[in-house]
Amino acid sequence: MWTYITDLDQDGSKEILCRSDADQATRVYECTGDNDYHMVYKGYPDLPESLSYLGGIACGDYDGDGLMEMVMSEGDGIFPHVWSQVYIMENTAIGVDSYATIAKDSVLTLAAYNLCTGEDMDGNGKKEFVILGRHNPGDGLWDEVVTIFEATGNDTYVHVWEHTFQTGLGLLFGQCDIKTGDVDRDGRQELVIATPESLFVYKAVGIGDFQQITAMRTGADYANRVKDGVLLVHDMNRNGYDEVVLSGRCDAGGTVYETRFYEAMGEVVFDSVKATSRDTGITVEWWTGAQFANYGFELYKHEPGMADTAYYLLHLALDSVQCDTTHRHYFYHDSDVMTDSTYRYKVRALTLNNDSDYHGPVTALGVGGNPAHGKPLPFALCQNAPNPFRRSTAVRYQLPAPGLVELSIYNAAGQIVKTLVRGSRPAGGHCAVWDGRDDRGRPAASGIYFCRLSAGGSSDTRKMVVLQ
Repeated sequence: MWTYITDLDQDGSKEILCRSDADQATRVYECTGDNDYHMVYKGYPDLPESLSYLGGIACGDYDGDGLMEMVMSEGDGIFPHVWSQVYIMENTAIGVDSYATIAKDSVLTLAAYNLCTGEDMDGNGKKEFVILGRHNPGDGLWDEVVTIFEATGNDTYVHVWEHTFQTGLGLLFGQCDIKTGDVDRDGRQELVIATPESLFVYKAVGIGDFQQITAMRTGADYANRVKDGVLLVHDMNRNGYDEVVLSGRCDAGGTVYETRFYEAMGEVVFDSVKATSRDTGITVEWWTGAQFANYGFELYKHEPGMADTAYYLLHLALDSVQCDTTHRHYFYHDSDVMTDSTYRYKVRALTLNNDSDYHGPVTALGVGGNPAHGKPLPFALCQNAPNPFRRSTAVRYQLPAPGLVELSIYNAAGQIVKTLVRGSRPAGGHCAVWDGRDDRGRPAASGIYFCRLSAGGSSDTRKMVVLQ
């Protein structure tokens, strides 16, 4: 038995969709009052009653015609059949409990047993529906096949991507599950797949093109791995991106059932970092070979006379990269140097949900220098960038002398929303980052905010705009 809850006929009341192997029928129940439900539809999607429903249900307006579709699949699980049929049914009018098959296709699986909906994973403006099934290539072993469909017009559909997991597992090892969600917080959904021993995450890297970005075992040994897993992809802790929740059975010390939570971890592979003396200062460069869920870089500087372990933030480079295996080049030119003085620099990636390592330090000798060096910098609060912003913004400021500093965000009513800096800071340039959340970790609402800097008896304020 499979169930799905949605407002299928768009009349303001949600329906419960049920599919059963018992009589191969699809039933729709609708709420007609307090704890009162009536069956409003029972039918077959042009399907021979000798075949059983093995698949789940996926619902959505996939072709953009304003009417909801429900997608189902079938397969009898008997050789020599190797194809499963996909049926797309649509209600005949909004508010009408009447449904008809508008399209059908086939997928190369003996048993298509799971479906889910993608909310435009590849960014082409179309919802997808995803089918997961099991296929036997004839060697006695079983593979998992994932097929993604999109609409090409009203009531017409094609599959745009297909992938086979060569698990080599038999039927007794349990089924798999698929869900979609934004696990890397880039505003676009990824495809999450749980096999009887592993988790996979696939991300769109082009229109109808997907690439594996994560693969991991769900246990250190097979007995501890999750079998017959059921997936949920949802922002459980409200930190802005979806977690993967996997529930299933483990065989270690007898069969037990566990629920496990997984979060995406960003990663950057650095090729090299170097600092080069120039006539007008020092240029710091760094190269990356791959990035996943990275939101930029922090460049730190060590000046002569500072403690060996003392570095301060010199530059913040915001550059959201969600999935990239090409080589990238970054640089920053530091003109605030003194001739014949040695400076050290190190770089840190701002990866998602991960405290990445510092790369460096690299060293260079100041040449030419800044003619203004040695004179106190003026007190200044720079305009935040980007502005407006959605996820994070950088606030740069400079101090003519060391001292106590307070840098805070206020709402339009003059109430403190977030304190970014409170404490002693050295003279020079500094940078703070606001992630758009208040002091309690809650996302700030869209609107106008004010950033106020106070230090050494001086103060300044800048207006910033949050877009959620």
